[in-house]
Amino acid sequence: MTVTFEIEVAPYRFVSEQDLNEKFAELKPALAGAERLLGTVYIADETRGASVVLYDEIEALVTRLCLNGSGQLAAGADVDFELFAEDGHIQIKIEGAEAVVFEDDAESARFTRADLISTLFDCGQRYVALMEKALAGASDSEMRLAMLKIGAKKRDN
Repeated sequence: MTVTFEIEVAPYRFVSEQDLNEKFAELKPALAGAERLLGTVYIADETRGASVVLYDEIEALVTRLCLNGSGQLAAGADVDFELFAEDGHIQIKIEGAEAVVFEDDAESARFTRADLISTLFDCGQRYVALMEKALAGASDSEMRLAMLKIGAKKRDN
């Protein structure tokens, strides 16, 4: 199972997590200078043939889905939030050993709950590490980084 993110660094130019790291020096100004970045979180379980791509303001999506969401799922609670970038609603409902992702009340995909929890959290941690590098030394970045780090430390196992 994999959970990865992409960031839209320019209109209709999405850059994968891997490329963000490989081309970091080139992309750092776009990451550090943007007040609002859009992006996707891609969740896939190749063995089940299940996948879903969620699009929103990337920081909000990673915080609510990957960081906070993984903790909620680990604690046995469902995840439920509204999207920021456009109208939309995401839910992850626990059904036994499975976690079911719903977009606007329509089922999108089913995943093994334990695998989803760990891969969501790991994705969130990688995003935080990337943004720590991108925002290092940037003006007004302390509060933004502090909020991300709080989310990155929260998780009940």
